[in-house]
Amino acid sequence: MAEIIVSREFEGMKIQRFIKRLYPSLPISLIYRIIRKGKVRVNRKKVEHNFVVKEGDSVILHLPPDMLTLAAGDEGGSDSNYVISKEDIIFENEDFIAINKPAGLAVHGGEGHKEDVLLGAIKRYLNFNESQLRFPPTPVHRLDIDTSGVLIFAKNYDFLRGFNEIQRGQKIYKEYVALVSGRSDRREFVIELPVIRRDRPGGLSTEKVGKTIVKPVAVSEKFAAELKAFSLLRVIIRTGRTHQIRSHLMQKGLPIVGDRLYGDKEVNRWALKRLNLKRQFLHSAIMRFSLNGGEYELTAPMPYDLRDVLLNLDINFTLLLWRRYEGFLQGYYR
Repeated sequence: MAEIIVSREFEGMKIQRFIKRLYPSLPISLIYRIIRKGKVRVNRKKVEHNFVVKEGDSVILHLPPDMLTLAAGDEGGSDSNYVISKEDIIFENEDFIAINKPAGLAVHGGEGHKEDVLLGAIKRYLNFNESQLRFPPTPVHRLDIDTSGVLIFAKNYDFLRGFNEIQRGQKIYKEYVALVSGRSDRREFVIELPVIRRDRPGGLSTEKVGKTIVKPVAVSEKFAAELKAFSLLRVIIRTGRTHQIRSHLMQKGLPIVGDRLYGDKEVNRWALKRLNLKRQFLHSAIMRFSLNGGEYELTAPMPYDLRDVLLNLDINFTLLLWRRYEGFLQGYYR
């Protein structure tokens, strides 16, 4: 038996898809069968295959431990050889673990992703397996696969529930660093627009309005004659809609460099060739929140691939040297 608490990123997902996300190696036919036979319970009640899970739901799977261990092992084994190192860990206590997520790693497998799976690596790091009757490590928020930076996994239900509450109340400060194509030398501006998503089947879809605060840091004119100017931005959000930053900056004519979905294709090809940028330039640098009597400020150092891009653009990193970025610049100078 295994019990899983549904986190915010899975809200609105049908139960069979939810199980498939957590256990990619389980055949979909088996998932339908165990649902039909009542071996899947949500909040201790039998459900149908079209049941939609909500944040905080308790999902219990009545399957043999060896089957669950095998399924979980595939997620963290054949699809993932990534190992969490001490350098990856930003902070850890009895309630949660925060890591500096590398780009190119999916939190969960499945849905066409063949990349490494972080959840499996976290489970191995914490010596967790599905046969244990304890709370499974659970991501409490999401980062796109090609975004690096602060990523938190809950170790217990109390922290997960509390984090979800402050997240719904928009009480979490999230600051990103983004490189965009185009000039943005205004002091500060706010984007309050619906989030237009390009990842939905059938084309564009429009989500709820999100609020994005943009603080320009520097402009590079080094390649302006050859292509265009580039701008380094600090981006602050509290709403955290899926693809919010990427969509909002695209709508303002400042697409993130390297973004395959919302970016400028010509700029992306140029950046790959001239700057060796192989993914979107978006990094979750700081997350700050208060919970259960503790105050946390989690800072993720910038990866080498992004730092090297800024060096090639002659962007002065000392412009980011304010107090909160001391940890962010850790290890910058080799």
